[in-house]
Amino acid sequence: MAAAGTFRLDLFYRLSVITLELPVLRQRGGDIDVLIAHFLRAATPEGKPQYRLTGEAALALRSYPFPGNVRELENAIRRAVALCPNAMITLDCLPPEIAVGLGTPTESVTSHNEATIIADRPSMDELQRRYLQLVLDENQGKKRRAAAVLGLDRRTVQRLVVSGRILGRTIQVLIGVALALACSVPAARAQVTSVEARIASVSGTALLSTGAQPPSIAKRGDVLFPGEEIDTRGGGHVTIELTDGSIVLVRSGSRILLKDFRTAGSVRELFEILLGRVRVKINHWGGKPNPYRINSPTASIAVRGTEFSVAVNEIGETEVVVYEGLVEVTNISNPQNKVLVNPGQGVIVRPNQDIHFFAFNPAGEIGGLGGSQEAGSKNPG
Repeated sequence: MAAAGTFRLDLFYRLSVITLELPVLRQRGGDIDVLIAHFLRAATPEGKPQYRLTGEAALALRSYPFPGNVRELENAIRRAVALCPNAMITLDCLPPEIAVGLGTPTESVTSHNEATIIADRPSMDELQRRYLQLVLDENQGKKRRAAAVLGLDRRTVQRLVVSGRILGRTIQVLIGVALALACSVPAARAQVTSVEARIASVSGTALLSTGAQPPSIAKRGDVLFPGEEIDTRGGGHVTIELTDGSIVLVRSGSRILLKDFRTAGSVRELFEILLGRVRVKINHWGGKPNPYRINSPTASIAVRGTEFSVAVNEIGETEVVVYEGLVEVTNISNPQNKVLVNPGQGVIVRPNQDIHFFAFNPAGEIGGLGGSQEAGSKNPG
């Protein structure tokens, strides 16, 4: 200003005693860790655990140039604290432009809806609330249609809304956007410990095969690997135990193809059931439920911390029955056609059709494909 003649030189030199040049934040990388620690302390409520960063999140912050300088860093920390469900700030809590600096491609807000529902491992109440909110949004707030999708009666949905578990439309949108942004980078909260699987017991005849290799007799103690197929059409029953405590019971007359259950960036692919029926108990690991996905020719099944059965017939129709926890079932032929199945409910998935709920006896075997009475559909009428 003085050089341009817009500021009096005598006044400038009277005020200019010591000159400090403050470089932009990207030129003083050593300050970033100090500032992060300060902002985390300021954001932590009194008496609560101190917010911390995972290694990936810290690296992303250190690698980002911060064109908005200190204020941009402060806002990024405040955003992460607001979106993270606990005191550990992970990569997906950071703004996408910072997280993508590690070379992780972002996803569109509307992609991978299952990530928005379960990837941040919400509590059971929060998971139910989110899904109910999602269904109401998809049905323009019409409770009767939402009730049909959820397999509930309209008065139950109305009671949940009145009780305050569903927020106003404006806040709904804000929360929906925040959740989508939080999931715009593949979730970093997934299991990080490698899981192994082995056969715990075999009764009758069961075959184990890999690709072009001749099948062998499945035996107790066999370690299982992705790409192997278990065939119990010879009348056998197989029990598989995973090192995270989960159990898979393969009934006779079945074929399942093991997927890469050992490690994954988000939801682990457990197996694909090609024919027959299985019963699955997904355990918790490290105090948190394990996110798994199971596929069939017609359905994609996202589960965590739950017990359920899956049956597939000769034409690929899929039946899912839930005994404990929640299961999200998606029709592969129409990914927008998905439902959340509660304990005591069953669904049938057929290609290019709505997902149908059916009545079943919780104490009995799977039976929907064998003639159980269908009680409704995802989009009735």
